[in-house]
Amino acid sequence: MLKLFHLIKLTLLVLLFLPIIHVYASQPANNISSSAWFSPCSDGSTIRFRTGFERQTQVTSRQASQQARFVGLSDTDVCEKKNQTVSPEEFRLGRANIQFQGGNHKDRRVQIIKEPGVPNNQVLQFWLQNPNVLGSNRLPLKGRVQMNVYDNKNIRQLKMSVRMYLHPDFNYVRTFPGKMKWLTISEWWNNAGWTNEPFPFRIAVHIIKKNPRENSPLVFKVHAQVQIVDAETGKKRWNTKIWESVNRDFIIPVGQWVTLEYGFLEGDSKNGHFFLAATAEDEERTIIFDIKDYTQHPDDPNPDGLSHFNPMKLYTSSKLTEHVRSQGGALQILWDDLQLTACRTKSKTSDSDCAIR
Repeated sequence: MLKLFHLIKLTLLVLLFLPIIHVYASQPANNISSSAWFSPCSDGSTIRFRTGFERQTQVTSRQASQQARFVGLSDTDVCEKKNQTVSPEEFRLGRANIQFQGGNHKDRRVQIIKEPGVPNNQVLQFWLQNPNVLGSNRLPLKGRVQMNVYDNKNIRQLKMSVRMYLHPDFNYVRTFPGKMKWLTISEWWNNAGWTNEPFPFRIAVHIIKKNPRENSPLVFKVHAQVQIVDAETGKKRWNTKIWESVNRDFIIPVGQWVTLEYGFLEGDSKNGHFFLAATAEDEERTIIFDIKDYTQHPDDPNPDGLSHFNPMKLYTSSKLTEHVRSQGGALQILWDDLQLTACRTKSKTSDSDCAIR
């Protein structure tokens, strides 16, 4: 009996000092491999990955961590069907994870949930209620929840599609006083600004409220920027625009699924190409942006492909985040059916696996 008591005591102590893990999931975590979820496959010239966030997909994070990771199995059998293998080191999609930048699960979170009204479908939820990014003065500055695909190699062309659902709380975004200039939903880095690579360049896709009137519609905006160092302060900043476009014709629906189709082709002002099409549920496909311009830094003599990108993102100002919270809501985006196709060579032919159409 005494031995049993000591065994129970030892077991409780072990459990007490284990790292605390938060698991946001809709299924039990039996037999889950931490490396299996993001396993893009390659035939040497093309990489493919797709997921509907089904099967045993989960998002896990440590309590104090500002990152979370996907675990389980993505619902793809591309490798088996095509007899393909994991991408070679010199041509690859790097690692995928979730990044925050402050706060805890009461402020922001990412989890796999059942689609509202469709219990047999799992989706990825981005949720942001408090600005979790603090400024240098320790006051709320921004809110960030994003998926990273980082440390890619020789990704010269990429095609992506994903379904996006703006939760009805996005109607509070429409009541934001004045214009709402940026809420980023994807970002494309060639090169990144935090890696000390030369010639930092990015393309950012935003949801904006162009009209300052209350209840005005939400539309898409995209711009390309380079990072410069301020001569007076020595600080890096991104406000030098290479190009910019706003589509005022397509009204982004709230409470309705929209399929987004992206295309990225690395190139200069004559050969670069960035593309976005949107198809609202039960409606016709609309080309939002079809931009033939720089998708690399104009001064970069040897661009090396899309080194980092954020396929899905929820990133905006503290003022907008706090406004939505003051109305009793939270910024929420649901994502589903992510598909990536990446190529190591640049091709404008229509029969390319990465062709922008």
